[in-house]
Amino acid sequence: RRRVWIDQKYFVWIPNFYIIFVAKPGIVSKSTTADIGMSLLREVPGIHFGPNSLTWQALIQAMHQSVDTIEDPATGELFASSAFSIVASELGSLLDFSDRAMIDVFVDLWDGRKTWSKRTKLDGEELIENPFINIIGCTTDAWIQENFSKYLLGGGFTSRTIFVYGKSKRHLVAYPADQFGAQHSSLRQKLIQDLETIS
Repeated sequence: RRRVWIDQKYFVWIPNFYIIFVAKPGIVSKSTTADIGMSLLREVPGIHFGPNSLTWQALIQAMHQSVDTIEDPATGELFASSAFSIVASELGSLLDFSDRAMIDVFVDLWDGRKTWSKRTKLDGEELIENPFINIIGCTTDAWIQENFSKYLLGGGFTSRTIFVYGKSKRHLVAYPADQFGAQHSSLRQKLIQDLETIS
C-alpha cells in the first residue's frame, strides 16, 4: 500500500506486484490458490480490493475512492496514497490485451510515480496521488499464446509481471477438509495477525 519504499533520489522503488499463475486447466488449482491467499488478506483492515473486471476508466475512479493517509516515518510528513489490489481468477476478464490504452495505464501505474493524471475534454483532469496497484491473476498457457501480441511483449507489461508456471500437481488432495487438523483455525488467525502487523 505504498507504506514501504526505497528512495533512490531520482526515483523511488515500491514493492507492488503483478503476479500471474499460469497452468493448463485443472492442473494446479490456480484460482483456488489465489482465493486462499486473498481470503486471508481480506481480513486485514484498510486493504482496498478492485472488481474482477473493469475498464481503465473505472479503475481510475475506484482508485480515487481508495485514498488513505500515510505518515513518512523519516519526516513525519503525511501524504495521500491510492492503493488497490485486484484478484482476477480469469485474467481475460480483467485485462483486454487488445486495448492498448488499458495496458499502457497498468504499465504506467506499476511504475509508482508520485502522481498519475489523465486529461479528457469531457471530464477534465483526473489526478491520482501516489498510486499503488497489485494484481494477482490466473490464466492458461494457451490463453497467453492466443492473446499476447508482439506489442504486449515489447510494451513493458510482461517485464513488470511475475509469471508463476505450474506444469504438474505436487500431490493430489481430493478432500482438503480431511487434511485440516485441530490447529487449522488458530494457524489461520496467526497468519492474519502477521498480515496485520506487516500492514
